[in-house]
Amino acid sequence: MYYDSRIQRTNNKVKATWDIIKTATNNKTSNKTTSTSEIKNTQNTADTFNLYFSKIAEQLNEESIKKYRYKRVDPLIHLRTNFIKVNESIKLKNTTTHEIDKIIRSLKTKDSHGYDGISTRILKLSAPYIVSPLTFIINRILLPGIFLDRLKYSEVKPPFKSGNASDLANYRPISLLTSFLKIIEKLIHQKFYHFFEQQNILVKEQHGFRKKCPLRQRHSPFLITF
Repeated sequence: MYYDSRIQRTNNKVKATWDIIKTATNNKTSNKTTSTSEIKNTQNTADTFNLYFSKIAEQLNEESIKKYRYKRVDPLIHLRTNFIKVNESIKLKNTTTHEIDKIIRSLKTKDSHGYDGISTRILKLSAPYIVSPLTFIINRILLPGIFLDRLKYSEVKPPFKSGNASDLANYRPISLLTSFLKIIEKLIHQKFYHFFEQQNILVKEQHGFRKKCPLRQRHSPFLITF
């Protein structure tokens, strides 16, 4: 009853549940870091992590190719072989204040934020006052199809997992994006997804992350009938 009451009182029930599990199993998270003991200069710390995280994906990809002998496949082969006729050019039409306000409401309310310091909680509270100028700015982005460089920035934090604290492989990068970027991403995703569905570009085998897809529903392991 105590644990149940504790979970019900919090907004983040998943985090509260895991905190209880860790406490009950005496599995406390380590607070080790490398920045203060291993590397004195904070700039050197950031540069070291940045260099490692920026190259690790390419390195793992090359290792997989050598180990499993994967062949590099052009992702456009399917489009070239199955779509002889040229599709219509996509045109990103202007958005509206109603559409932007709906997207803002759909965002999860969080206190975490990117480099600009604006969380989704603050964004939702200020939405009635900024939705009009925000819509204007987004339309100026959609018209020429140019994504602002400042929106591409993210604040990367490397939480320590386990093992040797001086080994960079024991840290996992978490990229904190700006709340404004999430709005534009959702908007562009909706427009592109609608275009792909309208032009019948997506193959039937591509059923992941698609709404109301028959193939996805038929193969879902969570569908139970009585």
